[in-house]
Amino acid sequence: MKISVIVFVLGFLSFSLKAQTTKTNIVEHFTNTSCSVCASNNDNIYNAVDSHSGTLHISFHPSSPYTSDIFNQTNKDENDGRTNFYNIFGGTPRTVVNGSVISVNSVNSELNTLANATTNFQFDIEQTQETADSFSVNITITKLAADTSTVGLLFLGVSEDTINQLTNNGEAVHYNVFRKALTSVTGAEIDLPLVIGGTLEQNFGFKTSSTWNTGRLHTIGVLQHHTKLVINSAISENNESPTLSLTDLSMEETLIFPNPSSNVFYISGPCEGATVYDSFGKLVLETKWDGSEVKKIDLTKYNSGVYFVKLASDCNPKMHRLILN
Repeated sequence: MKISVIVFVLGFLSFSLKAQTTKTNIVEHFTNTSCSVCASNNDNIYNAVDSHSGTLHISFHPSSPYTSDIFNQTNKDENDGRTNFYNIFGGTPRTVVNGSVISVNSVNSELNTLANATTNFQFDIEQTQETADSFSVNITITKLAADTSTVGLLFLGVSEDTINQLTNNGEAVHYNVFRKALTSVTGAEIDLPLVIGGTLEQNFGFKTSSTWNTGRLHTIGVLQHHTKLVINSAISENNESPTLSLTDLSMEETLIFPNPSSNVFYISGPCEGATVYDSFGKLVLETKWDGSEVKKIDLTKYNSGVYFVKLASDCNPKMHRLILN
């Protein structure tokens, strides 16, 4: 009997520990390519996001205060619609963190506060390129713990992670630019799973524009309450390194092991160093070795996910995909 009780307790504790998951925080950023104030503030927003590994970012381009915004002109209704959803149309830059409108200067402190936030719903997105100009998207929402929420608002949007284009306000690089919505920009009402372990799956698809770089497209999802507060958010992985062309990406992973890993990766061969990028193509680590050192990439302090490593030219200069558990 005692053994049964112990097994039951251990099983219960194991389930309890897995009952919730870390919430993926998201910064919705409203900017304008003719806004000089945006140009002087946007780097601070990008830096705040970069300093909180795992935080998602998407930028919308409303037509106010300047109708000449080049990204707004390609999709005015949806860019303006998401801005109006938060009742912030009329001025830029503006920021919304996990559904709450906050000042641009408060993004970093707000993300500090949310660093340990958890959620009862896991949210996953899988994006697959089907043809040269079409993608399919599958989303899965799983209930992990008791929660009284029965409905939610689901927003899915396609973003291009990096666009190199000089605009009226002097900005030359634009990050995570919203391209089109796969749901209503105010969120489609969905029924959340009712039982713990229950899942909701939905499928979507989209066609690309000839002006988009298909290798840089991601699907970003925001699951919200009707109050607009975020339940969880998610982003699809991409098959291509966001900073290098497909020809730079090598799927040969024999030089780096173990892969996946929970913290440290080791490298065989006479490599002198490596640079590591996150899934947004941002540099997160640069390391060099001498002949006497153990060659390793330590990602202990970083969140789980997909990273890309480029080894020094003396070893294998191609890009390698790392999976950090």
